[in-house]
Amino acid sequence: MTIKRTSQSAGTPPSASAPAAAPSKAAPKSPVALRAANSDAIPFGGSFKQSIETVAMERAREAVARGTATPAQVGMVNAMGGARFAGRNVSRIREAGEGAQQVVEKNPKITVWTKENRVRSGDQTTVVELPREVVLTPEGVKVMLVHVSGEKPIATVQGHAPFAEHPNVPSDAFVQSQAAHTLASFLGKLEGMKLDLASVYKDRSDFNGVIRVFVNAMDILNAAYVPGKNIYFFGNHKGTFPLAADKDTVVHEASHGLLEHLAPGLVRDGGEGGAWHEAFGDLMACLYHRNPGLGEDLGTFLVQQGEAPEELRGGIRRVDNKQALDPEVTEVHDRGLPYSGLMWSVAGKLAQMLGNEEQAADIMMGAIVKANLYLTTKSPTSSDIVRSLAEGMRAHLAKHAPQAAQPLIAAMLEEARARHMLEVAETPALAPKAQAANGDDVVKLLKQVPQIADRKDIAFEILADRVFDNVRKVTVRPVITNASGTLRLPVDDAAVTAVIEDGQVFAMDVSTLKIPPKYNLENGLPELTKGVEVAKQIIQRDLLEAASQGSEGAIRILEAFDTLFAEANIQAEWVISRGRICVVLSTLAGDFVVDVQAGKVWPRGALTFESRHRHITAKH
Repeated sequence: MTIKRTSQSAGTPPSASAPAAAPSKAAPKSPVALRAANSDAIPFGGSFKQSIETVAMERAREAVARGTATPAQVGMVNAMGGARFAGRNVSRIREAGEGAQQVVEKNPKITVWTKENRVRSGDQTTVVELPREVVLTPEGVKVMLVHVSGEKPIATVQGHAPFAEHPNVPSDAFVQSQAAHTLASFLGKLEGMKLDLASVYKDRSDFNGVIRVFVNAMDILNAAYVPGKNIYFFGNHKGTFPLAADKDTVVHEASHGLLEHLAPGLVRDGGEGGAWHEAFGDLMACLYHRNPGLGEDLGTFLVQQGEAPEELRGGIRRVDNKQALDPEVTEVHDRGLPYSGLMWSVAGKLAQMLGNEEQAADIMMGAIVKANLYLTTKSPTSSDIVRSLAEGMRAHLAKHAPQAAQPLIAAMLEEARARHMLEVAETPALAPKAQAANGDDVVKLLKQVPQIADRKDIAFEILADRVFDNVRKVTVRPVITNASGTLRLPVDDAAVTAVIEDGQVFAMDVSTLKIPPKYNLENGLPELTKGVEVAKQIIQRDLLEAASQGSEGAIRILEAFDTLFAEANIQAEWVISRGRICVVLSTLAGDFVVDVQAGKVWPRGALTFESRHRHITAKH
C-alpha cells in the first residue's frame, strides 16, 4: 500500500467508537442475482476484470522499476515469473522478430480507415504518420502522453491491416494503433494551440501525466473512465465494433478527462456540470473532425444490427441542433445538446466571417478549451458556463481573430439567451485584482487574507497549475500543520482557484476557502492503515446497497472490488473534509472521501461508465 504517512504514532482510529461498516438493513442481492433479475442490465464481461487487473499489474511493474514498490507489488510482479505480463505473452514480441521487449520507431506510419471512424470505403485504407516518436513495449504502444494497451502484445505499428484476422473483425493490434493515432493527433492539435499538456495532465497519482487506454477491455458497447487517473476502458460490442477504433468515441472520452483536469469536479457537485461535460466531448469530436455528426459509424452499426432507428445513421447525436435548455430534460447527454448546438452555431458564424471552415473550427476548439480555465465553480449554472465561454472566446480570439471577437461574442450571448441559458441580462466584467505569475504568487496573496495571516498553523500546497498560452489556472488548498511542520493535514474541501491572465489575477474563487479551527496535532494522527480498512468496509457497504437497487456502476465495481481496492493499488491520506478528519482513498475505482467515524463516504471522481449507447438504444 502506498500511503502518505503523516505520523508514526499509533493512536485509536476514528472508527473505534462507531460500527461504521455495518451492513444495510435490507439484505442486498448478490451482483449475479441482480443481473439475472434486471433485464436491462448489461452482462458483465470477464475481460473487464482482467483489464482492471492489467492496470494493477502495470502500476506494480512501474513501481518496481522506480524502486518504490511495496512488498505486495513486488510479489505481484514476481508471481508473473517474467514470462507473462497481465495476460500477455512477452515472448511473442521476440517471436515476431523484434528481438527485444522494447522497440522505438520514429515517425512510423500506421494504417487507418479512410473514413472518420470505422466504416471502410471500398475496402481501401490510407496510411498516416504518427506525430511523435512511438515506443513499443509488451505493455502496449506509447506515444506522447498516451499509453495504449490491448488484449495482445503489439510488435510494430507498421503494416497492420484493419481486418487481418477476419474480414469483419478488426485486429487487436490495429485497434491499439488506431487509438494511439487518434489520441496523439488530438493532443498534438491542442499542443499546437499552446496548451501546456504537461501542466494540464500533471496528477497526484503514480502515473503522473500519462493517459492510459485499454482497448477491447469489455464485451459491451460501453466505455469507462477513472477521473484523476487518466485511465480509460473501451468495449468491443459483439466482438465486431471496437469503440477504441471509433475516432469520435475516443475524442469524446478523452475530452471528459481533459475537462476533468481543466475544471475538476463538475460532474459530482450538481448544477449543469454533467451536461457541459457531454457537450464539451461532443464539440471536441465534431470540431476536430469537421462535421456535426457524433458517431455516424456507431449509429450505422446499430441500425444494421436492428438496435437503432434509421435516423441514427447520421450520428447518435448531432451538434447542429436548435435545442434550448428545458427544465424537464435531465439526462446529461440530452441536456448537453443546447450547449453543443450553441457553440457549433458560433463556429459556423466565425467560418462565415473568416471564409475558412477549417481555420474557424480550430479557433473555436481553442476558445472552448480555454473557456474551462475561467470556469472556477464546481456547481455551475447555465449562466456560469456561458460566461466562461465568453471569456474563453475573448482571450483566444484576441490572438487568432481579433476583428471577429466582439461581434461573435455578442452573437453568442444573444443566441444563449434565445436558448434559455442566460439567467441575467449582462455578463459582468472581472477586473484584475493583483499581479501574479504563478502558483507561488497565489499562495502569497492568500496568506494576506486577514483570517489566515494570523494563523501560524496554516500552509498551502499547489494542487494544479494549468497553462494555456497567456492564461493559467492555479488551484491550491490549505494545510494544517503542527508547530514543527512535520505533520500535515490538508483541508480537502477548501481548495481555492485563481485565473491568471497576462500576469494579473483575472479572477479568484474564494467561496470555498473555509478555514477550520485549530487542531491539536502534537499527539499525532490515528493509525492510517486501520482507517483505510474501515473506509474500505464503508465503501463496500454503500456499494452493496446501491447494487441492491440496481445500480449498474455499483455492480461492476463490486465485481472487481478485490482488485480495485487491493493493498497495492491504494494511496491514502488523512484530510479535513466537511469539518471532520476523514480518509481519502485513491483507488483504481476513483477517489473516495470517507468519514470513518460517522460511517459516511463521498465519491470524488469515482469510476464512471459512459452510458450514452445504452441510452440511445433503450430510448428507441
